[in-house]
Amino acid sequence: STVNHGDLEYDADTFVFQAPPGPFGEKVSDDRWATTHKFSLKNTYSQPLSLLAWNFPPKDLTQAHFPFSMVRGVVDTIVPAGGTVEIEVDFKPRMYLAAMTTPLTIFHNASKTGTTIPLVVYSGELSTDSKIDFGVVGVGMKRTVEATFTNHNPVAMELYTMGIKGPRIVQGTTYSLQTTIYDGSATDKEYNMGDCIERSGRVCTQVLNVVMKPGDTLKVQLTAVTYSSESLNEQDGELSFQTSIGVETMVPVKVIPTTGKVISEDDGSVEINVPFTQLLEQGDNDDIVKQEVMVHSTHTVPVTVKGFLDTSSEFLDLDSDGDIVAAAGVSTSLGSVVFDTSRQRNELSHFGKRSKRSRWSSKSKTVERNDEDPHERAINKHDVQHLEKLAKSLKRLKEDDALMATGTLKFSSEANVGHQTVDIRARITYPNFLHVNPTEGIVINGNDGNVVEMSDSAVTVVSIVNPSTTRALCIRVLPITSYSRPTRRSRKKKVMDESLLQSSIRAAKVFSSVGEDALATNTDPGFELEYRVEQRGVCLRPEQKIDIATVVFEPKKRMRSYTASLCVKNDVTLLECVELRADSGAIVLEDEPESGVSILLRIVVGCTVAVLTSIATRPKSVDGVKVPTIVKASITDNDESPKESNNDAFHDSSVVFQDALDEEELLQEPQSPAEDN
Repeated sequence: STVNHGDLEYDADTFVFQAPPGPFGEKVSDDRWATTHKFSLKNTYSQPLSLLAWNFPPKDLTQAHFPFSMVRGVVDTIVPAGGTVEIEVDFKPRMYLAAMTTPLTIFHNASKTGTTIPLVVYSGELSTDSKIDFGVVGVGMKRTVEATFTNHNPVAMELYTMGIKGPRIVQGTTYSLQTTIYDGSATDKEYNMGDCIERSGRVCTQVLNVVMKPGDTLKVQLTAVTYSSESLNEQDGELSFQTSIGVETMVPVKVIPTTGKVISEDDGSVEINVPFTQLLEQGDNDDIVKQEVMVHSTHTVPVTVKGFLDTSSEFLDLDSDGDIVAAAGVSTSLGSVVFDTSRQRNELSHFGKRSKRSRWSSKSKTVERNDEDPHERAINKHDVQHLEKLAKSLKRLKEDDALMATGTLKFSSEANVGHQTVDIRARITYPNFLHVNPTEGIVINGNDGNVVEMSDSAVTVVSIVNPSTTRALCIRVLPITSYSRPTRRSRKKKVMDESLLQSSIRAAKVFSSVGEDALATNTDPGFELEYRVEQRGVCLRPEQKIDIATVVFEPKKRMRSYTASLCVKNDVTLLECVELRADSGAIVLEDEPESGVSILLRIVVGCTVAVLTSIATRPKSVDGVKVPTIVKASITDNDESPKESNNDAFHDSSVVFQDALDEEELLQEPQSPAEDN
């Protein structure tokens, strides 16, 4: 187009400059885009025209992206009437896609205001900060992203079509145009995009028909739906707009289909158990206990995993670096669950001051003991008070929800829908050093596994384990405490809901009031112990396990329920006990006969007398366990004398004897001590 400004005539289309393509707003680091443009000006006046000077607006000169540096051929130039003159403009862009319009004023002698020529810089492209990256998408999933484009060109642009090249799993769904009208208000309307009007190879073309004025913003919503038929190698694509200026705007599109999932390696739960004795160890000032949570990815590509801890406890937290990248086919740490035990350590500090533990020297591989070790002293009332004070402290912590903290660790990956959970439970525990071998006839009950139900002639071994990895554990096995009462078989047996600490306090009161020597004289404890350690005491190195006693149920009274406590004095928790329970039957060996002594038992069942005649010897030892033996038996009528019988006859009599015991009249409780005897 030709513009006649009175005295100077020029072609406005020649004063248009192309901004360099590249990341919008970033600086141009070199001069490869610098050019010099030449323009012609024609004097249409009948007199010669004298060009005096040139100028740009000061506000434009101060902009960081102003691209014009010099205008040559203007100053002191005479243009004859009807003649033309060439001027040069140096164009040196400073930023990519920096479009603008600025007026160039040429002063001359024909007017005071001079001639103003608009210089237009545009790229023809739409500027965007969006990265169209769908990330890793699981097969069968749908994911939507939004891309934003702005017209920074000084001219209006019409968008005809949008093309998506690459995997056919990506398609535009909606678009909206945000534009600013003359009064400063903004409008934002959303339109649905139609399906592809044509598919040429791997390109989907969709219609837009949008006019973008300078400063308008276009938002396009894209959706990716992955299928198993898509090749995992076709990951990159391209989005492009065809505009009325004829310049394409192209943005890379990336989508990575994958199959697999991210799962927890902890089977959905994490347990953090901290023995309260760990909080008492001298020199250990670290109140933070951490447990790492691991996840495993079965994806074939790395995926991003996000996780957070949902908990109402003030003692739990998640130590994580935020989003992590789980590598393909390997395990990755999601972070560490943090259990803060400072409150608990402060509450239980009084018990730690009492404890004088023996030390394990890793250098000499020996136990360094004090002159007066606490496990060697007899239980006294002060020990009972210490245990009761410990019980009160643990009760206060329980009321404050400080003994157990729970939460749920939730995590999800970018390639999967929904989230997975890991149950977190952290608690302060009471250490259980004593362990009972669960052999035949042994049932372990109780809240802390401290109640052992034994059947007749059952045998078990009691062991002790030092759980510490750095400290020695010194112990002394105390005499067994026992009592019995008549058996009430018509009533259901009850297992006491007593904790290990409560059992220890109850036993400590017995030892404190009665004394160890008096308890050792019990003639019918019901349970026979064969000690495997020195009763004066022994020390265990870290993580060592030893057997301390073999327990056999050998009652001396019939139809009695026996309850006994096997206790160990130690220098950590002071006292630990395991409770033994068993019921005697209708026949017991009240006295241990000499070798070769015969025992005759007559049992009346209806009109038949079952007579068991045995040669009772001293109990034999099988694996260190005493077992009485019956070698002969016979069955007679009421008026016949005992006769010897073979093993089958003895087996039949055993059946009759057992059936007789099951009769209701034989199960009645004795009415008097004489009858009981």
